[in-house]
Amino acid sequence: MRCITLAKALQPKRCVFVCQNLPGHLQQVVYEAGFECRLITATDDIDETQDARATLNMLADVLPFSVLVVDHYALGSTFCKVLHQYRQATLVIDDLANRPHHCDFLLDQNLFTNTQHRYQKWVSPATQLLLGPRYALLRDEFYQRTLPRQANRVLVCFGGADELNMTGKTVTALQKLKNLPIRTDIVVGGSYPWLKQLQEQITNHPEMTLHHQCDYMARLMQQATLMVSSGGTIHWERCISGLPGIVITIADNQRATTEALANQKACWWLGDARETETLQLSDSIESLLSSPSKLQAMAVQAQNVVPRTGGAAWVANQIRAYLRG
Repeated sequence: MRCITLAKALQPKRCVFVCQNLPGHLQQVVYEAGFECRLITATDDIDETQDARATLNMLADVLPFSVLVVDHYALGSTFCKVLHQYRQATLVIDDLANRPHHCDFLLDQNLFTNTQHRYQKWVSPATQLLLGPRYALLRDEFYQRTLPRQANRVLVCFGGADELNMTGKTVTALQKLKNLPIRTDIVVGGSYPWLKQLQEQITNHPEMTLHHQCDYMARLMQQATLMVSSGGTIHWERCISGLPGIVITIADNQRATTEALANQKACWWLGDARETETLQLSDSIESLLSSPSKLQAMAVQAQNVVPRTGGAAWVANQIRAYLRG
């Protein structure tokens, strides 16, 4: 999704996505965004050299290309070196800082306590580092005029898949809060495996609305009073919207950034998904909704994290300037 945002900002004459043919791939979403998407055969273990050759074979009719964007935690310098001669610039998107990269730009939109030093041993001194939430690849809708907030409106989203079904657990926690007039928006992706169970869970709850694979997240964030979510890119969408959040991490790579945001009081981190109890979640939601001053303070801190003068347009301008020499 963040690569689609970047592609729109670059406004290329032609843009081709290459993905593995795995369950839950977003080929149709890429098509609907106006770009091509080609699928290579999925393998159990990724071999960077083989993957690069498969990518080249898939792109034989469009070589050479101006910009190569690599957004994959299992791909590093080996992959990029194979494709090096076929491109003018390479942008790598990463946040793990755990492997060498061969690129002209490295983008890490996340917030860490040691942001400026994490990639020193992983990239060339010539690599331009685009680090921090200023470079968050957010869709244009998040920069549009803000809609009015609605009291006691809670937004729930744990990404596209949510294999641990934290969405269902959060809905259960909200249903226990019978003394608060809460309206809930629940967002799930196309690969969410618990859709039928969730639909049954909210059948007799007209105050709860399900949004399946929606494309209007900014509007929901602008109207909400509080969000319950995982980490990842959703951090920056929430922050630029000035929306207070209760965050439950669902992957190891979400912890450091979430902790940094919690230390800045830009969210309330409850811990990891497997350790979060329903009652704990209910109490946390009730505590924040019952304290407008806490919500307002958190909203201000969140909004200070992501400047509105940045994002995908800024990244695209950096790449265009490089291509111009």
